[in-house]
Amino acid sequence: MSLGQLSARLGVAPSTASELEKREEKGNITLNRLRDLADALECDVQYTFVPRKSIQEIVEDQAKKKSIKSMSMSDTHMSLEDQKVTTDFETRLEDLVDDYKYSKYLWDSDD
Repeated sequence: MSLGQLSARLGVAPSTASELEKREEKGNITLNRLRDLADALECDVQYTFVPRKSIQEIVEDQAKKKSIKSMSMSDTHMSLEDQKVTTDFETRLEDLVDDYKYSKYLWDSDD
């Protein structure tokens, strides 16, 4: 479809249609304008989030991140009090990750 044909379908000047194409290419077009373009092309816009990895992996990664931070803080406090951690790191980490995966605090900010 030519730019002239697209602009006619949109009911705008060719320069406006050209600007919309440029905005779409740069990724700074609004969803409303994208819907207008889709309508002119007899299409629907489908806006979706597609996870880069499985949801289980995302949850596991977040739980591990929070667990390591929590363990680090705990280990620091214990060392300041001359206390030793008796359980090995991997066992402690695994247990804490399992707890965090089902915690309502999993997605809280660490700030």
